[in-house]
Amino acid sequence: MQLKKTAVIAAALIATGLLAACDGTDLNPNTTTINIGTTGGSGGGTTGGTTGGGTTGGTTGGSVDPNTPPAGALRGSLGAGTGTTFTGTGLIDPFSIATYFALSGFNNTTTVAGRIDATGYPITGTTGLAAGFTAPTVWPPVTATDSTSLPVPSTVVSTSYIGAFDPAVTRANAWTAGWTVRVNGNDDVWRFFGGAAGTALAGASVAQANGTCPAGTTLVGDFVALFGPLSRDETGLFTGTAATGNYDVCRLPARFGAAGTLTLTNDNVYEIEADSFPGAVIGNGDLTRGGAGYAETPSVLAIQPGTLVYASGRSALVIGRGAQIIANGTATAPIVLTSRAQIANRFDGNAATPTDAPAGGWAGLALLGRAPDSQCAGTPPTSFDTCDVLIEGNVGRYGGNSPNDSSGSLRYVIVRATGSIIAEGNELQGITAGGVGRGTVIDYVQVHRSNDDGIEFFGGNAFATHMVFTGAQDDSIDLDNGFTGGVQFALVIQENDLPNSGFEMDGRFARTPVTFPLFANITVLGPPNRPLPAAGDRLGMLAREGMRFSINNTIITGDFPFGCIDIDDNDGNATVENTFNRVNEAGGSATTGGPHLLFRNVIADCSAVNFRQNDEVPPAP
Repeated sequence: MQLKKTAVIAAALIATGLLAACDGTDLNPNTTTINIGTTGGSGGGTTGGTTGGGTTGGTTGGSVDPNTPPAGALRGSLGAGTGTTFTGTGLIDPFSIATYFALSGFNNTTTVAGRIDATGYPITGTTGLAAGFTAPTVWPPVTATDSTSLPVPSTVVSTSYIGAFDPAVTRANAWTAGWTVRVNGNDDVWRFFGGAAGTALAGASVAQANGTCPAGTTLVGDFVALFGPLSRDETGLFTGTAATGNYDVCRLPARFGAAGTLTLTNDNVYEIEADSFPGAVIGNGDLTRGGAGYAETPSVLAIQPGTLVYASGRSALVIGRGAQIIANGTATAPIVLTSRAQIANRFDGNAATPTDAPAGGWAGLALLGRAPDSQCAGTPPTSFDTCDVLIEGNVGRYGGNSPNDSSGSLRYVIVRATGSIIAEGNELQGITAGGVGRGTVIDYVQVHRSNDDGIEFFGGNAFATHMVFTGAQDDSIDLDNGFTGGVQFALVIQENDLPNSGFEMDGRFARTPVTFPLFANITVLGPPNRPLPAAGDRLGMLAREGMRFSINNTIITGDFPFGCIDIDDNDGNATVENTFNRVNEAGGSATTGGPHLLFRNVIADCSAVNFRQNDEVPPAP
């Protein structure tokens, strides 16, 4: 650790909200109303009243609503309760998805009116989001006998509401407050984090470049010479004495393959060599299994809170099999992985240059783990021990037979401006997770402006919680190859950059394990002003290839012209592998519902079409 000779400053603390627990059964929701708090009448009240407050505060005695969106907050679109069911002329589904969604006892609905605003936050006073989700103790259920049922991490909890945010928690205390980009109107989050406890800046008031870098990295130069003085910060987060400081810029090695820890201290800024492929690799497990140089070396990349890492071109940050990333930021000092262009624009002294740089400035973050993947050798694979799958983007190989594997920990991390084209049609996502095991922690992470998906899980069984996906050019949440983990607490806002779907999910016919995600407390918003003609699938949720799913307490709404929900059923394969046939597993049926294809406490309200059915391509004769 390199300590700079600097003085003391205190860091501000920003609180986050707590989650409420509730009860419920696997197939029948608890719909007990949440106590939202005092509503007030014409004289106001704690959250504004009917004539003295409301959603924006009142003029006859009410206080300003604490949940009013701040200026510049990123907005999506909402449905208007007018969505229909599109019925195509392709292969006939075994039954209607619209009818299945409306089965009694599951509390699904097709109207979002009066429940959330266009930022995804609950409207003050609403009781329309009250419904219970009970977190399972293991996932997937033991009835899914083709996969390994493992304990669910403690970050997955029971809740009493639908959507990403608890209506009983004010916006200022929501779990997105303080550390995210644009969700609350801010353009940027990286700034001087002097006083951050336990870091190189714990006793600092001004950043001082002294020409030193942590062992394993090399000095490139100083920040002011490379990007301009901190006083030129266009987002205004470097102010006062801090704006007079400077940082050393240190370069990560092309490969850190030693058994040990490479620590990135927050008194420096770090770069991955420009347009190097694959970029910076941690460990040696990304290489071909059994080939030259392959070893599951216990290499660790540790990143202190408040640290900035940037890259450009085809450069990625790759965590190989056996290696780990320990990137534990805080709500007041998040870790930022971004493009060189985004930093250059911010400090170029030109207010006309947008600080929110476009997608595709660098490749992205790849986690290559040792958990099973359905694309391992064999159909179905007879053993995962020799699993060696090349990840999308071609930055390395992953997979194995260690479902409890850990690729490390990501907490309060922002990944932005990713998805540069490595080869035509072959890009990394914001986060590309191949064979990532249940021991991995992914909690409080935002992916902002990815040129491809926000996150894509290829196999593995990790859980991600408290996730924000904004401005993805393709799908926000994508999963494939037998993924059997899940996501809880996620905000998805598809911007106007010709995005595809909120969810895209594939099962992979005739391979095991079958994709089986658990989703809960997710809010998916369509773009506010979708350009025409719009490209891509343009769906809220696309599920196909014989997969299973459990979707709970989730909202899908807005301008998804192809529909909120589309289950592609046959896709040219044998009837027994149809996605809808998962309903009949574990005692379920088309009229009673089933735990292997479950919608519970879900709101699907899209502008034109809520459900697509019978639009698959018939199988070849």
